[in-house]
Amino acid sequence: MDNWYSSPALFRQLRQRDTDAVGTVRLSRSRMPPDLKPKIPRGTITARYSENLMALKWHDKREITMLSTFHVSDTQSAKSRQGDKNKPVVIIDYNRNMGAVDMADQMLQSYQVERKRKKVWYKKQFQHLLNQTVLNCYILYKKQNPGSKMTHLNFVVRLIARLIEQYGSEMPPARRG
Repeated sequence: MDNWYSSPALFRQLRQRDTDAVGTVRLSRSRMPPDLKPKIPRGTITARYSENLMALKWHDKREITMLSTFHVSDTQSAKSRQGDKNKPVVIIDYNRNMGAVDMADQMLQSYQVERKRKKVWYKKQFQHLLNQTVLNCYILYKKQNPGSKMTHLNFVVRLIARLIEQYGSEMPPARRG
């Protein structure tokens, strides 16, 4: 989970239902250990445990705070751009399994169709679904053409051009006002 959803209360409830969870968490969440709030030096790890829950703070490029119901504060060597470095296992697992949802969210943020000021919820929802559909089409295109160098933006531009080419003459004139 990302820090939008993670909280100690949620993780405890999931653990009671025999469901493990791991994710980033905001230090301002209710019931987070207050001694994790002070800044820590780069490369250090601070962890706190409560029953089956671990809260861990690690400072790499910036401070990252994690919650986990099944990890401990062990470290493991991992490859990075600067060479091998010791990282907490919880962070290695989270990054490895970050999943398609976080990646899709990142990709959707780049070229959003919907705008924050939309007041009519169903129009905003439609635009979000349209954006998601275009992203899914791009992902399928990349799977079918693994050597293709086409970027997400170029794909969107080509898609729009093809739609205008195909349906442009059938479209009603734009309304003014």
